Amino acid sequence: GGDDDDGDDDDDGRVKLLQALKGGNVQEGQSVVKLQEIGPRLDMKIYKVEEGLCDGAVMYHEFVRKSPAEAAALREKVQARAALKQKRKAEQEQNVARKRAKEQEQAKAKQDKQQRKQEKLRVLAEQYANEQGGDDDDDRAYYRQEVGEEPDEYVGKSNRKKPPPPAKAKKKRAPSGPR
Repeated sequence: GGDDDDGDDDDDGRVKLLQALKGGNVQEGQSVVKLQEIGPRLDMKIYKVEEGLCDGAVMYHEFVRKSPAEAAALREKVQARAALKQKRKAEQEQNVARKRAKEQEQAKAKQDKQQRKQEKLRVLAEQYANEQGGDDDDDRAYYRQEVGEEPDEYVGKSNRKKPPPPAKAKKKRAPSGPR
């Protein structure tokens, strides 16, 4: 072997080739492989074992020893904490459900209010239209009676715009200054 030989090698690093490769002893189907370590070797030892991932009960600890009574008290404390967490979660879900129901009620009330308002406006518009039913003719007749002339075409027509006022004639300016 070489300098780093620990005696773990069989056949001095010789391996049988399963396929034809360039180099090595092609006739016998063997080649020599040397491995070299690149980094320190790690020796690991267990110090602590927990249930779950970083939040469960400690099953084994290298440096801390607890009596069975202490372990039971700790388990009860963990169970009480878990029960409290479940209770708070359930309470929060109830609060969220209550809040959503209240928001839905408010939205429905707002929608109902808008519908009532639109219905009221529709009824008022119908009443006004019924009261004003023949009003265009009444306005024209009133104008004829009071003024004694035929009204212009826009009098009594609520859906038409009034015509623009007639344009004023421009005055010619007198020349100013000496010429």
